Parts: sequence; structure tokens; C-alpha cells
Amino acid sequence: MSGPLDPVLDLRTLARGLDHAEGICWDPVRRCLWGGGEAGQVYRVELSGEVEVVHQIAGGALLGLALDATGSIFTVPAWPK
Repeated sequence: MSGPLDPVLDLRTLARGLDHAEGICWDPVRRCLWGGGEAGQVYRVELSGEVEVVHQIAGGALLGLALDATGSIFTVPAWPK
């Protein structure tokens, strides 16, 4: 990780190299972040900064992700018109 983006808030960049990440959500059980990419990627981002594409949705972008109380991830794809 690099230095703070804002020393007062102590904001830091956790990970780089994601493709237009959207729908970021926190997983309190696995203690990681989940996010969707512009080309349909489902990312898992560890607190160490490690990024893994755990799934690829065919057909394009994800508009968002949600995590329910059981730990299931729901995706909202942007279907072509």
C-alpha cells in the first residue's frame, strides 16, 4: 500500500488493477471486499490488497453486487439492449 491519500482521514488505496469496479460490498465473515467489473468480472479483494477474479459473467458489465446475511452474492448484470 502507498501512503495516505488524506492524512486526516487516513484513507489508503487497498488494491489496483480492477476494471471499473462497481457495487463494492464488505463481507464481514470472509473479511474481504467484493466488486464487479466492467467486463462482467466478480472480484474478491483481500485486506492484503490481493485481487482475484472469482467469476466472469458472460455478456458484459455488472451494475452492482449485494451480499445477503448467509454470505450469498447477488449480481446485477447490464444486459445488452
